[in-house]
This record gives sequence, structure tokens and C-alpha cells, in this order.
Amino acid sequence: MKVTPEKALFSITTLSVDGSAQRAISRNKQQSQDIIAVLERNGILDEDISYSYPAVSGLTTQGNYQASSAINISVNDLSILDNLIAELYSVGVSSISEIYFTVNSPEEVEKRATDQALKKAKKRAREIARSSGKLFGFGKVVSVTVEEIGEVASSGGDISRFGKSVSTQPSQITVKRQASIVFEAR
Repeated sequence: MKVTPEKALFSITTLSVDGSAQRAISRNKQQSQDIIAVLERNGILDEDISYSYPAVSGLTTQGNYQASSAINISVNDLSILDNLIAELYSVGVSSISEIYFTVNSPEEVEKRATDQALKKAKKRAREIARSSGKLFGFGKVVSVTVEEIGEVASSGGDISRFGKSVSTQPSQITVKRQASIVFEAR
């Protein structure tokens, strides 16, 4: 079964370097505020943004401190995604990674995929019974097994600063479920 993605989830990494740990943290916080301003201008709600306090790593070989933080975002309007990513890079985002496309209600999609798998399993059981040449019916169900093959998400990969011209728009997400049903024979 194929579904059209409704939202994208991804992580932004910010990196600031300075000779002073405190200035590196301050720069990183300012960069995060600039990024959040871009997100808000593009209609991303506060509840769709989470970010971490800057982590500082020790002195680099050049004698600088590095402050980095992560901002996790959910974009519910996929039509803005390409322009949003370009705008994020323009304010100094270091990297955008872990891009996943998904739906708003994965449970509903999983239920539909499971229902389809069960329907196909029942149909296949009837076909096998008919092709065996023996006339028997199905009694009650002894067991049902449904196997999840893939998630209700699709990875778009990572987009580097140099790859920002590549479209991030997905086409479809493939959701697969496999079902086995054991019936009593009559």
C-alpha cells in the first residue's frame, strides 16, 4: 500500500567556534534564535520545534572551543520544505540530517495495511484450497500472524550545504504488512 507523506521530521545542527567557551555558547544561542525565527516566519509552530542547550567541546588544534546544538523540527506543510531548507542554510545551519517523511496518523495507515494483508491472506487460502482439488471448508481461525515490513516513514537522507539544490519532495511511502492465517479444516 502506498500513502502520500504529510509531514517531514529532521534535525538541524548548529556549530559555533570561538577562543572563549562562553562566546562560543553565546554565538550558538544566537544562531539557534536566528534559526527559530526562520522557522516561525515559515509557519512552524513552537510545538513542532525542540532544541538542546549548546554542548561545548574542548580546545581544537587552533585553540578554539566549539559549541554545538541540535534543533529537531516537524514540518507539516511539505510545499515549503525546499525553500525552508535553503533559508536555513542562509542563516548558517551547519547540517540538516535524519530527514524522515511520514503521515500525521501512522496508526490509521498501519491498520489499513494490516486489514489489506489479512484480506489477501484469506483470499490466498481459498485459492490454495480450490487448487488442491479437495473440497473442504474453513473452520474457525486457529492463529493469525501479521508481520510489519517497513515503517510508515521514508528516509530522505541528509542534505549537506552543497546539496541544497536537490529537491526534498517525496513521492509516496510504501507500507507493507504480511499476514498468515491458520484455519481449522472442515
